[in-house]
Amino acid sequence: MPVKNIKNKLYFYIMKYIISTIFLILTINHIFAQNPISKELNFLVDNYMSGSFSNDAQAKADTNFFHISLRMKPIWKNKTDARYIYVEQAMYEKQEKPYRQRIYKVTQINDTTFLSEIYSINNPLKYAGVWKLKDALVDFNTDSMYTRIGCGVTILKKGKTYFGSTDGNKCTSELRGATYATTEVTLYPKMLISWDRGYDAKGTQVWGSEHGGYRFEKKGKLKY
Repeated sequence: MPVKNIKNKLYFYIMKYIISTIFLILTINHIFAQNPISKELNFLVDNYMSGSFSNDAQAKADTNFFHISLRMKPIWKNKTDARYIYVEQAMYEKQEKPYRQRIYKVTQINDTTFLSEIYSINNPLKYAGVWKLKDALVDFNTDSMYTRIGCGVTILKKGKTYFGSTDGNKCTSELRGATYATTEVTLYPKMLISWDRGYDAKGTQVWGSEHGGYRFEKKGKLKY
């Protein structure tokens, strides 16, 4: 067979491979775009990011840690753009007055990467304890929440564990003299480790634990 014909056939097969690869990538992207709530996203939210949590064992063993209750309740099951979670944190002795209430919007970026965008709520104490309700926040006006720009947590799956963090100093904070805050999380099926810290303009830590993250053990499930 002439060399020219061999080159032509080789070129044909290479181009065919490239076109097939591009088509496959476009198809996968289209699937993600049309169906952002994948089984991987549901698995993460339902098995790792939902439930009733407490760090009671940690607080008893180490007085550097307060006893905190954490509730993460899936909400808005009819929304199709993402999975949403209502989050409430409170001192164990003051659960009727949580010190942090958020809404997480969780989406999937690729096979092993997810993004949890963080939203604050106007007049949050109005919704304290709503995690107890079956259809929590079903009538909630989304105009009453606003995104915390730069505070989103990128979550990476590694085996059966998920690791997440904010991006550098992009999450602004004015709490106790801070200029920015950071969050690091590690998610296990029965435990969530969260480490929030605030830093001033010089990079000096001004709030948050200095002894590692809070270790929240899952005490029960919370569903829609």
